[in-house]
Amino acid sequence: MNYFVGRLVRTIGGELDSDEEGRERVTPSGAIGFLADENQPGQWAAHFGDAAVYLEESELSDPKQYQLITRLSELGMTPEQEQEVQRRMESVGELLSLAGPAYTFWKHAVDALRADAPGFDGVDWSAVHVQTIRESMGEMLQPQHDVLQALLKYSPGAVADVQIQATEEQVRNFADELVLSANAASTPSLG
Repeated sequence: MNYFVGRLVRTIGGELDSDEEGRERVTPSGAIGFLADENQPGQWAAHFGDAAVYLEESELSDPKQYQLITRLSELGMTPEQEQEVQRRMESVGELLSLAGPAYTFWKHAVDALRADAPGFDGVDWSAVHVQTIRESMGEMLQPQHDVLQALLKYSPGAVADVQIQATEEQVRNFADELVLSANAASTPSLG
């Protein structure tokens, strides 16, 4: 999975693009979206609500166009969402007694909290989600729905709407990868 996939991004100057019918639409300056892989080397889609902007790596790396979000304060959360993040941060240790994807999430979250700077801003929650998804679905064969529900219920990195959308996209992308690899493995060779 690509480093940028699932990352949150903010537009600096806004975006002007066209929908499938050729109608112009505007993504305002300061809009927050998440990045998805376009299955093309060096290309991503930045999803802002119902709009998606297709980007080359050079555009994404241009600090005059986009800012990768790394801090809780950059998300513009409501006070209730900030309280929920704090509640989830405080209860990460309690997940040890759970099983399934919640336990897998706990294991990766604790490792990240130990390795990185303490607190929400010191953890790459997108990477924790990817590790949880890969282990839960790929190795433990746990259902996609269960993995998604565990992340949405327990992860401090899946509280704001854009974080939830990014997490859903990460799970969906890995499920698609599993289907493709299963289909490839079951297709008989004609050689």
